[in-house]
Amino acid sequence: MKNKELVCEASQNGLREVLIGVESGSNRILKTINKGTTAEMNKQAIGMLHNLNVDVKAAMIVMLPGESKETLEETWSFCEEVEGYVKDWDFCMLVPYPGSRIYENSEDFDINLDRREVYSAYKGMHTKTWNPLKVSTSKLSFEEGLSWRNVLESRFKFKNF
Repeated sequence: MKNKELVCEASQNGLREVLIGVESGSNRILKTINKGTTAEMNKQAIGMLHNLNVDVKAAMIVMLPGESKETLEETWSFCEEVEGYVKDWDFCMLVPYPGSRIYENSEDFDINLDRREVYSAYKGMHTKTWNPLKVSTSKLSFEEGLSWRNVLESRFKFKNF
């Protein structure tokens, strides 16, 4: 595998940390967003990096197109499976920006959003001015999605059980 050889060489030459845009632990979601990976591919990449002593930070997005309680449960399971190999996590809410396929065709992606709030920060909940974009799907309200994001972050990033 060409990428594995490249990562091995990079680790031998000082690579110490990688941020992986995993996005979701749900194969259905990954396919919908045309990620080009599967949950299994992401697990293998994280394991390989860990075995090469490269720290992994996993970036996850809540409220991707088609998000539901079931897809978030799949993401939770994914996180549990790779938890021992991930040094840090980043859980954020989806913010579709103007020009993106999701923003321009939100109804095709089962995404409801208030376009007046598009430039709200995708992170920053620890700041006084944080005003997240209110994205929802047909199966999850914004409040439910935000609650899931908060619980995922609390459980995996901050290790509260």
